[in-house]
Amino acid sequence: AHDGPAAMTWTLIALAVPTALLGFAGLSARWLPRWLPGGEAGSVAHTSLAPQLATAALSVVAITGAFLFVYRRWHANQGADLADAFLGRFRPTVEDGFGIDRLYDRLFVRPAFALARAVLRVDDVVDASVRGSGDGARALGGVLRRLQTGNVQAYLTGMLVGSLVIGISVAAVAR
Repeated sequence: AHDGPAAMTWTLIALAVPTALLGFAGLSARWLPRWLPGGEAGSVAHTSLAPQLATAALSVVAITGAFLFVYRRWHANQGADLADAFLGRFRPTVEDGFGIDRLYDRLFVRPAFALARAVLRVDDVVDASVRGSGDGARALGGVLRRLQTGNVQAYLTGMLVGSLVIGISVAAVAR
């Protein structure tokens, strides 16, 4: 295990501070019920949101007990790995994250990469089609540019020759 990068640490701090402040604000159960449906003062929602002394005390006792237990185990043998002491044979499973990362990889990451590869292949085909049509239009424009010289006599000669070719073709077909 190692510490995360500074960006992650500061992000966690930025999330923890408002969470803690909202937790303290929740100790006053007057404002939150007003935001909830049917949360007028004195209603069932109002009284169920109020902090209870027994629940708060039990939480503090449980947290303190767990802290003292871990601290004593660590203090008794500071060189030992507490993960081995507490997890035993379940350590590999816990270190593997209960297989959640592998499951997430199979369910989401691999299909997303496969879809991305398929989209890339389709994009390559579309890109080739667009480039091909652009190259064809450029080549045709180059041919037409050579024909447009501005010489009216050449245009009239071309129209006359074209008309003669069409006329001869129609006459040949009509026979």
